[in-house]
Amino acid sequence: MPFTILPLTADHLDQVVAIHLARFPEDFITSLGRGWLRRVFYPAYLELAGGFGFVAVGENTVRGYIVGSEDSRSFYAQMLRWRTFGLAWSFLWAALRRPRMIKRALAVRRTVRAEPEPPAPADLSYVALKPGSERRGIGAALVSALADYLRARGHEGCWVKGWADNPQTDGFYQAAGFRPVQDYYSDGRHWRLYVLDLVRP
Repeated sequence: MPFTILPLTADHLDQVVAIHLARFPEDFITSLGRGWLRRVFYPAYLELAGGFGFVAVGENTVRGYIVGSEDSRSFYAQMLRWRTFGLAWSFLWAALRRPRMIKRALAVRRTVRAEPEPPAPADLSYVALKPGSERRGIGAALVSALADYLRARGHEGCWVKGWADNPQTDGFYQAAGFRPVQDYYSDGRHWRLYVLDLVRP
């Protein structure tokens, strides 16, 4: 199936959110609800300074996407200030339906605090494929688009984190050129930090 890599736009967001929900059902931000993803999280990559994204489109359908930021700490701080009320409302609504959300939010906060210092400012936040679109080179093409974008802006590296006990995720990042640089444990999970060298030899 042929596909084309395009910059992420608002027209793609519904399909991007659908892919996110399919691929990350247990993710904390998924638990905040579809509305949070559609109105706040993914639009931030279009509207806030330093955010960016790309989609792979084949047969008029988004087959995969990737989003990232040029300065992860600054970007996420912007996002929280940008939609503080939306985040608070989404969390409150989720907590009312599932009281365990409060415990989970505290665990996420501990995880963030325990994370090592990022090896580069720029990050790959999410990359995911529509179910059924695997093994067609789409993920590698999306990572290549991200790398070209950051390299053109003078970045020398890009980082991403993932669960080290997920062989599929670990294999994908390493095949895409990310090098594991540090393992760490937080809240019972084994995490791995990867970095992609953007400096051409």
